[in-house]
Amino acid sequence: MRLGLGAAAALTLFAAPVNAAVYLVGIGGSLSGTTTTILCTSGPSCNPGNSQHVDPYSGSFSTMLGALNLMQGDNPFSFGSIYSGGLFSGTINNNNGILTGLNLAYSFQSCPPGIPSVGCHLTTATAASFAVSGGVPEPATWALMLLGFGAIGTALRRRRPTTVRVAFAG
Repeated sequence: MRLGLGAAAALTLFAAPVNAAVYLVGIGGSLSGTTTTILCTSGPSCNPGNSQHVDPYSGSFSTMLGALNLMQGDNPFSFGSIYSGGLFSGTINNNNGILTGLNLAYSFQSCPPGIPSVGCHLTTATAASFAVSGGVPEPATWALMLLGFGAIGTALRRRRPTTVRVAFAG
């Protein structure tokens, strides 16, 4: 039994978190910023001072970043494309598996690169903090933990049964 418990303890040491782990991460929250609309591009009727219209922007977001290898501390990330759904960039802080998000920047442009057309929108927004969901450790961590539980279960199951004998005086 001592050997089984010792092996389980050794496996637990190997399953302890190291400097980095892979997490399945999603982010969400609220953004605020501006949306700039191009009113005219060039020509005699285009007044450079009135070529754009800027409106306030606020919105919510929720997106799945997927599997990220997160070190302890701050981990900068960039996800998406400015021309397709938007570009998210920011920092995810990993504090012993507790994930928090800081300094998110979002950019989206409705027109293709290099072609400023009337009606194109450019949205830029930020969030000082945002929610990070997931935090699922990598499969190897789960495997080692289950192996350790199995070793403990095997050690407990192999214990020799004790027999109680009752003596009658007679």
